[in-house]
Amino acid sequence: MDQGYAKRQRYQGGRGGYGDRSYGGGRDFRGGHGQDWAGRRGGSSAIRWGDDLRPTELKVRTNYFEVKNQNLCDLMKTKYIQYRVTITNAARRRKVDEEGNAIEPFEYEVQPRRALDLKGPAPIKRRILQSLQDRLARDNVFVVFDFDSIAFSTSQIFQTSGKDDEVVDGEVESGKAMEQYGPGADAETRNRESSRLFHDYKVRALATCDETDTFKSDRYGWYIVRLQEIQKLDENSQGQELETMMDIVLKNKFVAAKMKIDGKSLRKFYIPDDVTNCTRNLIGHQIFQAFGRRGKVSAPLIGVSNTVRICQGGRMFVTIDSVLDVFDIDHTCNRNGERQPIPILDTTSRPRTIAGIDVENYIRNQQKITDKNIQHEILEALKKISFHMRYEKKVDEKALNSFREKLQEEGKSEEAITSKVAEWRFRKSKMEMLNKWLKKDVENPVIWSANDHTFEYKRDGEAKTVSIPEYYEEQYGIKIKYPCMPVVFIKDGRREGYFPIEFIFQAFGKVRGGDFKQEILRFNDDKASTQKLQLLCDIKKAVDTRCKDESPSYIAELLEQYHLGEIEEKPLELQATVLRQPTIKFGARTEPKNPSD
Repeated sequence: MDQGYAKRQRYQGGRGGYGDRSYGGGRDFRGGHGQDWAGRRGGSSAIRWGDDLRPTELKVRTNYFEVKNQNLCDLMKTKYIQYRVTITNAARRRKVDEEGNAIEPFEYEVQPRRALDLKGPAPIKRRILQSLQDRLARDNVFVVFDFDSIAFSTSQIFQTSGKDDEVVDGEVESGKAMEQYGPGADAETRNRESSRLFHDYKVRALATCDETDTFKSDRYGWYIVRLQEIQKLDENSQGQELETMMDIVLKNKFVAAKMKIDGKSLRKFYIPDDVTNCTRNLIGHQIFQAFGRRGKVSAPLIGVSNTVRICQGGRMFVTIDSVLDVFDIDHTCNRNGERQPIPILDTTSRPRTIAGIDVENYIRNQQKITDKNIQHEILEALKKISFHMRYEKKVDEKALNSFREKLQEEGKSEEAITSKVAEWRFRKSKMEMLNKWLKKDVENPVIWSANDHTFEYKRDGEAKTVSIPEYYEEQYGIKIKYPCMPVVFIKDGRREGYFPIEFIFQAFGKVRGGDFKQEILRFNDDKASTQKLQLLCDIKKAVDTRCKDESPSYIAELLEQYHLGEIEEKPLELQATVLRQPTIKFGARTEPKNPSD
């Protein structure tokens, strides 16, 4: 319980009585410059040192919000099952016969390649598991994930081990009770893990896009997700295991509501601020404006951090804490409400800048940036932000016509051909690398003029040496507007190279290296004591509104399945007993000693 949320009544009256009951004011009740109640700007105190004037009871408000009509007995009416989650990269290939020839008509199968070697709930894991989650929910199966290695369900979702409803060879222990598996389990239990029930699901998900991206990429990848039963939670399960499950349910609720997440962390969820101005309304206009020193490229976001606690008597509570951080934003809205990406090279404002660094003179004179100090400032600014690289290239009409003819040969309808051709054109015209950072292990992460970097490439069988502006114009029909401006090295898997700064846009992420200490302190001072409690109630209402606006039916069904009902509007109040002030004894003396003497 957070004592910082308690209603404190002060009784000392330091420097003339600052407490609500500073009788006489002044330090140690000796009078002085009191300004409250009995202090009366410095009257003499008749209260002797050692007199205990404190009340015997106090009301203490907490940040615990009780779940209505819910307790441990209700929770355990459902037999929950815990799973271990593993994700494997896969590829969709044509089926072949024993001689290795493709089977006709063509049939496809998804084959595993390698394990997805990522630590923690990385964004790509969230996309993969959300895709599986949506697929299972369509069959009224509600599985919750920690988006890393743990999952829970409210019923047994498969009876035999297999791959997408196809039973595979292997030992299946379907009738046995499942023991706890983990670091504390014995060797025999760990060895038995391979014989537990499991099921493999083939999942198609976005391979390169992030949930914070404003332009959805259409590059999908195939993955195999294995759910393997670990244990069943019942009335004999420990409260900590149930709390872990309910915490994961809350995380899934916030993810379904499309709340903002900072990178891999799933401990803090921020309320999106596109239209509602939620953060401004909750923290106040003046404090919000104080965070705006960097103009339109960063903004504060307020959010929530929740945990579930099962307390004595089986009562269930949700703790609510506020979080406030400053983020680089990935877009602004114009007067029509349309989202506009934020370019790293800002040519619309004056002076024109790169990552906030003034380069107006170099752009006006069409010169390369040669000042070492400005180069250093730009490098340091780029190190603190993540970014997207995007551009649209000219489509190869010859290849497009070949693709159309192929679809006609396969007997596709005209409607299907039109749809697939449009998808093909979109895919081939878009070039994206998302959520990248400046590479630290590259000797020259930035070359200060696009004209300075040349390389060799082949076109129509002829090798030639070209600069970056020449390459884009010849290969894609793109004319670089600022050929004297820098190019940045970016790597995305097997693709890497230098890209013009005008192709690079700011990505969403927490501000790195920003000094917002004074603003945070001002916010904490303004929202202290009872104001803090009101803030928590307001944040709870804002989050509930967000959930109702985004995925109301899914979230309602999810919470019902896991018996996480409606949460009280007001926090829990407790009655506290004030202990009597002890007597201070020095040696054989029994009289209290004045600490100031």
